[in-house]
Amino acid sequence: MRLFYRDILSLIEMQASPRGYSYTFTNPDTLFLTLNFDGHKTNKSQSGLYHFALLFPDAASLANLIERLILIDYPLGAGDPNFNEAFYLNDPNGNSIELYHDRPEVVWEWDNSFVKINTKDVIVQTLL
Repeated sequence: MRLFYRDILSLIEMQASPRGYSYTFTNPDTLFLTLNFDGHKTNKSQSGLYHFALLFPDAASLANLIERLILIDYPLGAGDPNFNEAFYLNDPNGNSIELYHDRPEVVWEWDNSFVKINTKDVIVQTLL
């Protein structure tokens, strides 16, 4: 898990101990993800983290990571619901992660006070 979050997603490891790791996006950020473990695999089902989403500040920031994931052939899904571009992947433990950036609201399509959602494929070449 450490290699995935630190080396593949390029999160900054701010705390490390024999029992876990904590991550930020940049050095001054607040810790947003902490992985705790005791070194033993459990045989029983446990609830815990299932899904989280990481909002990128712009398309270029997201594209940098997506390009790295494509180059190492990491399995990705994607969707474009008209207001953002989102990519989906699983970490090595099967936790679902969404990586996305929002488009500016001025380009969103509206139906009265509701955003129109029509999910289509992400045009990866355009993003990159």
